Amino acid sequence: MNVPSATQPHPPPEEELFRSNSIGLYLHFPFCSEQCSYCGFVTRKFRAHAAETYLGLLEKELRLLASAREQQSGTLPPTDTLYLGGGTPSLMTTQEIPQLTNLLRGLFPFPQMSEWTIEANPADITEAKAEAWLNAGFNRVSIGAQTISPALLQRLHRRHGPDDVLQACALLRAAGVPQISLDLIAGLPDQEIGRELDWLLSLAPDHVSIYLLEVKEKTPLESQVRTGTFVLPDPDTTADDYLQIVETLTRAGYYHYEISNFAKRPPTGPECARCSRHNLKYWAMQPVWAAGLGAHGFDGASRWAGESRLPAYRAKLEQSILPYAWQRQMSTADLLEEAMLMAMRRTKGVNLPELRRHFPATILDPVLNVLEGFLTPGWLVKTKEQYLRFTLEGMLLSNEIFEAVLEALEPFAAAPSAEIAEGC
Repeated sequence: MNVPSATQPHPPPEEELFRSNSIGLYLHFPFCSEQCSYCGFVTRKFRAHAAETYLGLLEKELRLLASAREQQSGTLPPTDTLYLGGGTPSLMTTQEIPQLTNLLRGLFPFPQMSEWTIEANPADITEAKAEAWLNAGFNRVSIGAQTISPALLQRLHRRHGPDDVLQACALLRAAGVPQISLDLIAGLPDQEIGRELDWLLSLAPDHVSIYLLEVKEKTPLESQVRTGTFVLPDPDTTADDYLQIVETLTRAGYYHYEISNFAKRPPTGPECARCSRHNLKYWAMQPVWAAGLGAHGFDGASRWAGESRLPAYRAKLEQSILPYAWQRQMSTADLLEEAMLMAMRRTKGVNLPELRRHFPATILDPVLNVLEGFLTPGWLVKTKEQYLRFTLEGMLLSNEIFEAVLEALEPFAAAPSAEIAEGC
């Protein structure tokens, strides 16, 4: 694929691959009142005392992380996004939230215009919690709405109803929370996607994430699908629903900026002003440090995962060791693989001259040559701005295209990297 080299301008900062003059920070709160049937994340049954003990351990990890990184580089980069996920962090008390955020401000340099997001179950949101989150610095709340159907919510083991979502949005608006994001799941059995979208738009969220249901291993949902007690819709129906989602939200003024994500266009200013800045870091391979049980982090050169078992997590912290299950240096092939798989999820695609700046032709050209084969059937398109991106049809076939990228990189795959010493 013939690509101009250094004459093209750099993409905007939020899209620039491997940009590292700031970081994001992800914190994992693993406790849930009930495990959703489809959830494959590291979670634990909520107990107030266990959560309090865990937050004490998380504090130790954050202090170790800040100290280790400061010793490594001499100074800490600005932390311009914070994401408190789970699990269900909305189960934290109105005292625990400010204790955590005060700790964070003492450890990490947060610029004034940082984006702070907390995930919430709509049934947990009260006036007191909304005010506590806002006062603690959270300016974005991501609500797990999932579906309008009470029957489907029950089958998914969700503990809220549609009215809880309506009330949660009203409470957050009344408290003055600047941005509300709603999560929905598509690809559910007997789902009326048009009705779901009408309901969603009536709530006027600033941001929408709509994910196709994924059946993950070792979850209750996998067992239900295998035994036939949970019957998934056929792929054509799911594809039609996805096309309807994109058309409806785009027509309603939402910017479709990633395969599953939509941001309400503001009256003036950048169309991505309400995009998730934290998630944009993932898709641009920018550093996101992570702390907490099972949390995955990236510093631009290496990846790590926290221990997923609480006894192992606690034991390492008691020895003043960062509680990582593994930490690995990434090869050039690893970085290119992830850059393609992540950046191509953005509807703008990947900037080809930028890839040339980061990767040698010997490893990049075989990948681009494979992708060129998807231009003819109309699954990919190369824009005049030198972006390679999916068409809408290509998004429906993205897994097949990603598989082709992985195959093209197989000859360059290095032997598994040795784990970096724990605690470094």
